[in-house]
Amino acid sequence: TPVYLLVGSGTVTLNDNAEAGLGNWTVSAGWAWNTAQFHSPTHSFGYSPYPANANGSLTLAIPLNLTLTPVCLLSFWQRYDLESGYDFGNVEVSSDNGTSWQSVAAFTGTNLTWTQQTFDITNFANGSSQVKVRFRLSSDPSLQNTGWWVDDVTITNYCGSLVGISGNDPVLPDV
Repeated sequence: TPVYLLVGSGTVTLNDNAEAGLGNWTVSAGWAWNTAQFHSPTHSFGYSPYPANANGSLTLAIPLNLTLTPVCLLSFWQRYDLESGYDFGNVEVSSDNGTSWQSVAAFTGTNLTWTQQTFDITNFANGSSQVKVRFRLSSDPSLQNTGWWVDDVTITNYCGSLVGISGNDPVLPDV
């Protein structure tokens, strides 16, 4: 597993605080622009309430080209109230414009405190020119709780090459 030393603030490829609506996203099922819950005032994206057998997603509408900045971090704030062990908030990444998806993380249960999540999605994005991210709520036919809210979604990229470090220089001079 590679380890990255991130230098500087990176290049912000996506910074969506939900204040401008759903323009960056394609929504299915019950995802909506929400004013009832938010991390940064006064909006978030939410799927609340959600029905039995839900399978709704909030998907980045336009793919990102990450070929030149392959080290990629996804950060967002969330709160959720999902039936523990049966209903899930899934974070997924596609490197082929949404043809196939890989799971980055899944959340279940209840966390009603806004919490920041940050994931290294470098291996999921795979240096592709067709990267998409989605938040997908899935539920079973039984109980439903109040939902999932996502706010302040950021994708930050870093150059993958080392700058100012030569691998051929000895650490200590020869004596």
